[in-house]
Amino acid sequence: MRNEPLYGLPVEEPGDIEGWSINADLPGTLLAEAIAAELTRIEADYNAIVATLGALPANIQAGRVAMVRAVFRSKNDIFYDSPGWLGSQAVTFARPFDSPPAVVLIPQLFASPGEIVEVGAYNVTQSGFTGILFADNPPATQYTSGWIAVERTQ
Repeated sequence: MRNEPLYGLPVEEPGDIEGWSINADLPGTLLAEAIAAELTRIEADYNAIVATLGALPANIQAGRVAMVRAVFRSKNDIFYDSPGWLGSQAVTFARPFDSPPAVVLIPQLFASPGEIVEVGAYNVTQSGFTGILFADNPPATQYTSGWIAVERTQ
């Protein structure tokens, strides 16, 4: 008995009863049952994928925020007990979220090893947030941070 290569289903041969028996009245798998079993497996796989995708956030956005030198102000930092420069910049999402998302900022890499750099997001709303950056030194032109905003699922 031959099987087709993709799903391993039996192949009807001359003399078989079309669509019913794969081996013309000999004991064996009914082709219709083999096809139904394969369709059931495919449907279960599809439903599992749909459930997995349904658990993912529907709205994920990312971008970059540039903070030019002019937005930085000298500030004494209590946490590091050192002077530094604090800058902020508003970001508007390309499309609003249903509720305030989780936002993470990722600072650019800096040339000076050991330089203190902290980034964060505050005033997060459905339509945007304010990115903040604290650094030892003001930028020569600008600091750029990447950001990602993800719909909260829990």
